[in-house]
Amino acid sequence: PGLLVPFFLWKRQFRLAAYTGVAAAAWIALPAVWMGPQEWWTAQSSWNQVALRALSGNSDDNETRIQNQALKGAVERLLVAYPIGDRRHSGHALDVPLLNLPPATARKITLGVLLGLLAVCAWFGRKPYAGPRDPARLPEFAGLMLLMTLYSPVTWLQHLAWVLPATWLIVHDYRSSSSQRGERRDPLLRVGLGL
Repeated sequence: PGLLVPFFLWKRQFRLAAYTGVAAAAWIALPAVWMGPQEWWTAQSSWNQVALRALSGNSDDNETRIQNQALKGAVERLLVAYPIGDRRHSGHALDVPLLNLPPATARKITLGVLLGLLAVCAWFGRKPYAGPRDPARLPEFAGLMLLMTLYSPVTWLQHLAWVLPATWLIVHDYRSSSSQRGERRDPLLRVGLGL
C-alpha cells in the first residue's frame, strides 16, 4: 500500500486509491481475528520495528537475521566495504563492494538512487489512463510490482515471487515486439534483464 496508494493518486484514480487504502487497512488488521488482538498486535509491532529500522538505516542487526533482499540494502552494500568477520559481510567471494564509503555517505547516495529511480518511473507513468482498456496499464502495473518488491523496507526471498509476473510480461513484450517488427533488440534492456 505504500506505493499502490501514491501510484493511484499519481494516475488520478482517486476512488481506486481510497479503496486500496481501506483494503490495505483491512488486510493488515484481518489476522487479529484469527490470532487474537494481543498476539496480532505483538506480531505487527515487531514487523513495524524491523521495517522502521530498515528504513532508517539501522538495519545492521536485522539484515543478518532476516536476509533482507530490498534494493536499499543492496545498494548500500555495494558502497560500503565491510571487513571479513563483520556480521554484515557475507563471507562470499563475490561480496566485493564497488566503493569504500563511510556508511553515512552511502546512505545518502542510496537515498538519491532510490528517489531517482522513483522519479524516472513517475515521469514515464505521468499520463492518466485513457480508460479501463488502456494498453499502458499492464506494463505500468508490472513495473509497480517490481518497485513494490525493491522498495519494501523488508524483502525476504519469498517476496521475490512478485517479480515473476512482471518479468514474464517484460520478456514477452520484448520478444514479441522485436521479432514482429524485425528490430534489433535494445542492448540496455538485455543488460537489465540479465541483472
